[in-house]
Amino acid sequence: MAISFPVMRQETPRSHPARVKVGERVGVSVGGRLLEATVIEDRGDLGARGQQVVRLSVGEGRRATPEPYEVEMPVDWLQPLPSPRRKRR
Repeated sequence: MAISFPVMRQETPRSHPARVKVGERVGVSVGGRLLEATVIEDRGDLGARGQQVVRLSVGEGRRATPEPYEVEMPVDWLQPLPSPRRKRR
């Protein structure tokens, strides 16, 4: 009696977001708020399917939190920061 295994299709690799560089300012969604974060380390392509993972310092800058903290996450979880509003004259 022969054993047969299902044939698995190889997924087409998704296009990865643009690479993020150390020192870049990005947005992180936390509790429904968009917090400003700074990329402090490029951890490399450690994520699922070779996705770039970065270490961030969250809670500094314009959208500050009471206690800044550090976190690692894949770049597809990051968002661009909105441009600063200009004051009317």
